Amino acid sequence: MANRVMGWQSRIEEFRHIYHDCISIGCSMATSQDEVTVDLALEARCDLGESPVWDGKTNTLYFVDEVTVDLALEARCDLGESPVWDGKTNNLYFVDINSRTIHGFQPETGEHFTIKADEPTGTIVPTNDPTKILVATQRDILVVDVPGRKVTKQAIATTPKEHGTEGFRFNDGKVSPSGTLLIGRMSNKWRKGARGRQYRLDPGSSTLVEVMSPEEVHLPNGIAWDGAKGVVYFIDSSTEEVRAYAADEQGIMRRGEDGALSWRTVTHRPSGLATVPDGMTIDTDGNLWVAHGESGEVTCYHPESGAVLHKVPLPVQRPTACTFGGRDLGDLYVTTRVETGEGAHKHHGGLYRIRIPGVQGGGARGSYGQAVAVSTASLRPRQTSLLPRMTG
Repeated sequence: MANRVMGWQSRIEEFRHIYHDCISIGCSMATSQDEVTVDLALEARCDLGESPVWDGKTNTLYFVDEVTVDLALEARCDLGESPVWDGKTNNLYFVDINSRTIHGFQPETGEHFTIKADEPTGTIVPTNDPTKILVATQRDILVVDVPGRKVTKQAIATTPKEHGTEGFRFNDGKVSPSGTLLIGRMSNKWRKGARGRQYRLDPGSSTLVEVMSPEEVHLPNGIAWDGAKGVVYFIDSSTEEVRAYAADEQGIMRRGEDGALSWRTVTHRPSGLATVPDGMTIDTDGNLWVAHGESGEVTCYHPESGAVLHKVPLPVQRPTACTFGGRDLGDLYVTTRVETGEGAHKHHGGLYRIRIPGVQGGGARGSYGQAVAVSTASLRPRQTSLLPRMTG
């Protein structure tokens, strides 16, 4: 009975109190003014029941059996970000933005290396050459020589000066299923209202084309694609929204005949910028996994209803971004950032790995200049669906 999700539906009103007052491993608690009652809500027979989440839209409580979270790498990042899996080399790449460092990690061997840059390293993406990756800094997108462990001076694209120089840097970016780079640029003063932009860089081009202007985006962040739906999911951290945009053939936000972007809100969880949505990835069910800064958890959302399907608590408080990796794309890697003060965890800034039975990375994993689709035949057999599709 292990390695599965459980969804238990009850029409008993006090079960709402059961969840909010916290249940553990099948035992429930209901409260009233006069007494506290404890009873067995469900004979679940979990080996390690974890992470209960109540969905008020369907009156269903979801919880899982056997979710594992471990420290994959003691990275000691100041601001770990932009994890990306390169299936050609089985390397996980990520950056430490403030320390101007690129990290490479091979989980199977434990090999870990770093490459230093001269400027803050906003994001990195693989290319169709396994010896080269791209790093986006303040204005430039530079070629990185991985075997030589160096950032070259070769800039394949540079933002226009009129788009800002001081106080701006590239932020999250990913390669679409077609091999086009979609990348955001932000202001360090975004909390004071300074706004960023979103760009595209087509294969073979040296021109960054503006996709979203400062009037259309504030703090561009996480990106994920569902090619079957023709949708690109996007996070604007400043508005605390996950959005779904209609995508063109290159996987880039598409404009209608009136020139306007077509999009809808997937989820909006206002927190006063306390736990903003940051990095994002997608699984084979099309569900979205989002790292919320300062929340101490990674949250899974249904792409249509925006319902919270699952929450995975972390031992650290400041997750930043996530991606699926490993040969079967069954590991969810999470970057984190520095913590200070008495409550700081000893492994803050580390790279964490989450393993959830039945969940694997989905979509097409493109390299800049070339699309690389995931073959479902190469993925491990799925005994059950951990996160069943739900209707809004």
